[in-house]
Amino acid sequence: MTERAVDASTVLVVGRTDRGKTTWVRTLIERWTSRGETVGWVDADVGQGVLGPPAVQSLAVCRPGRDPQVVARWFVGNTSPRAHMLPCVVGVLRLTARAREEGCSRVVVDTTGLVAPSEGGVALKTWKAEALAPCTVVGLEVDGELEPILGPMEADPRFEVVRIPPGRGVRRRSFEERAAARAQRFREHLAGGREIALPQETPVYGTGTVGRGRLVGLLDGGGFCVGLGVVARWGERRAVHSPVDLHRVCAVRLGALKVDPESGREG
Repeated sequence: MTERAVDASTVLVVGRTDRGKTTWVRTLIERWTSRGETVGWVDADVGQGVLGPPAVQSLAVCRPGRDPQVVARWFVGNTSPRAHMLPCVVGVLRLTARAREEGCSRVVVDTTGLVAPSEGGVALKTWKAEALAPCTVVGLEVDGELEPILGPMEADPRFEVVRIPPGRGVRRRSFEERAAARAQRFREHLAGGREIALPQETPVYGTGTVGRGRLVGLLDGGGFCVGLGVVARWGERRAVHSPVDLHRVCAVRLGALKVDPESGREG
C-alpha cells in the first residue's frame, strides 16, 4: 500500500482478531511522524490493547522523535465491547476530540476484533465510523470478510475505504494466551495499590450489586479515567483498592467485571 492510499486526517482501522491491525497502525504512525507530524493514536481495543490496561480505551500523542505519550483514557468497564457498545463509541469520539486539543493533525483509531454481524460487530464499527465521519476506513481482511462493514461505505462520499490483506507473520493467539495477557496487565496496573476511602459525596455511575472485587474506573473532572480500582468495601463506607491518588478522583464508574488485584484474573 502506498502512502497516498491513506493520507486522511482521521483513520479508523477495522479487522478481525489477529489480522495485524496494531502493527499496521504503528507503521502508519511512524510514516507520519517521520514527516514531522503529530499523530493521535486511539487504542480502542478494550481486551487486547497495547497502550493501557484492559477495559479502557487509551489515547497516546505521538510526536516526531519521541515515544508515544498516553495523555487520556476512557473507562468502558469490560474486556469485550458486547453490551458496552455505547461507551465504546462515546470513548472513541471523546478521545479523538482530545487528540485534536493536544495538537494532533492526524488521528488513527485501532479497534477490537469484534466484526461478526451476529455479535453486533457490524453495528459497532458502523457507528464508530459515523461518529468520526468524514474519515478513511481501513479494513484488514481475507476473502471479503468485512464486506458487511465496508461495502456500504464504499458508496458513501463521507468515507474513503481501503482494503488491505493481513500482515505477514501474524500469529493467532489462543483464548488462554489472551486471558493471561489481560491478567498480567491488570496486575501491573493495580500493583502498589492500597485501600482508598471514597468521600460519601463522590458520584457513582452504574447499577447492579456492588460486591468486593468489582472493577471500577476512577474519573477526573472531565470524565476521563485516571486509573482503575477494585471494590474493597461498599455501603455506607465505600472504599476501593487502587494505586491512584484520591485527589485526582472526581467520580467513580462501575465496571462489569470482578478482578483479583493480586493475580489480575477476572472473576
